[in-house]
Amino acid sequence: MFASWYCVSNIIFNAAVFQQYLKTKYIGRFLIYRRTIDSTMRLAEQQSLEQAPTGTLILAEEQTQGRGSVVGRNWSSKPKGNLYFTLMFQILPEEQPLKLNLATCVAIAQACRQQGSNAFIKWPNDIWIDMKKVCGMLITSNTITNIGLQANVGIGINVNENFLECEDKQLSEYATSLYNVLGHLVEREKLLADICNNLESLLNESLNQVVDKYKEFDMLCGKQVIVMPKKLENPERYVATAIGFNQFGMLRVRLQDGTETLLTAEEVSLRPQK
Repeated sequence: MFASWYCVSNIIFNAAVFQQYLKTKYIGRFLIYRRTIDSTMRLAEQQSLEQAPTGTLILAEEQTQGRGSVVGRNWSSKPKGNLYFTLMFQILPEEQPLKLNLATCVAIAQACRQQGSNAFIKWPNDIWIDMKKVCGMLITSNTITNIGLQANVGIGINVNENFLECEDKQLSEYATSLYNVLGHLVEREKLLADICNNLESLLNESLNQVVDKYKEFDMLCGKQVIVMPKKLENPERYVATAIGFNQFGMLRVRLQDGTETLLTAEEVSLRPQK
């Protein structure tokens, strides 16, 4: 029996329990918590100017102007027992941005599977379960003199929200939560700690090792996808077959005429063809 999401909307994240689960040296060790905030990404940008340590975690129960992958669009993230957070990193500019992106996806997918779900990665950085989206991610980076890059990873995970009671029926058709998948409430402190633990371990591995693990969770390779261009005035959707990605994280697809092309997340969005 599913409980209504309002049963968990007033439950506060327990930082002490989270720290008990945490096994990292630096990721998540410095935690900034807010009940309500405009955007964890905005606060991360502010904290980077104040030289917050790498691995800083900014967590909120609610965002009033959360950011998504669509430029200029704000998202209202209601306090429904989910996880809305940003991780801050100082990284080297060579291979590290790609490695951080891939490793974060793998870390979240691993953590969702540790809860008992069958989670996969949908290129470039969404987590899907049972053909529905459960997590989205946004990475921004800025050059910092003598340090490298300041990268902020904004993540939203549908944890304990009940999408079966969602008033937006269109949303419930393509979004789900761990609660809906598993049939019980999920301890957010354990889930978030697992993500941090997994991520720190992955970042200690080589890029090739991380790429191999990403491929294990890839839900698109060999599948037909609907490609939806973002920047054209009158974009025409088309069907292609995903065949992997290159060393820069660009998706390789085969068109219906047999030719191959490369796609970037900035140019297109994808949806698996059912």
